[in-house]
Amino acid sequence: MKTALLFICALALAVGCAPTKTITGKWSVEGIGSAGQGLEKVTADFADGGQMTMVFLTSNELPQDLGTMKMEMTMTGDYKMEGEGVTLNATDIKLKMIDLPEKLKPMEADIMKAFDAEQKQSMLDDINQSKASPIEWTSDSEFTMKTDGAPAVFTRA
Repeated sequence: MKTALLFICALALAVGCAPTKTITGKWSVEGIGSAGQGLEKVTADFADGGQMTMVFLTSNELPQDLGTMKMEMTMTGDYKMEGEGVTLNATDIKLKMIDLPEKLKPMEADIMKAFDAEQKQSMLDDINQSKASPIEWTSDSEFTMKTDGAPAVFTRA
């Protein structure tokens, strides 16, 4: 009887200490966006309190041999786990020029102004239309999130 009780206590302790899968942490993301969007790198950071930050680094060849334009888009907001899925709610988007061809540097302020409040709100509205995106764990350090039918693979950084 005493041995059985010790076994049950040990089993309960082991189950209680088993690691749980959580999206909390920093991730490298593959598979977001479609061909031609110039995404070089995407990272995501999901904090304990439900806040999220996603950073998208883009590189696009410009027409007329102008060269390559690199930008960083940072999306902040919050997330909520819902069963086997997650809902992302973007609250802000910021753009930053990383590299601009010499011919376009005098127009940098105008290019950044083109991303006005209306365009920003339109992007936020598009992002926030999604309902909970299902996630499927492939390991403790990797999961797939399906958004708009396209899978994005998140690997713990």
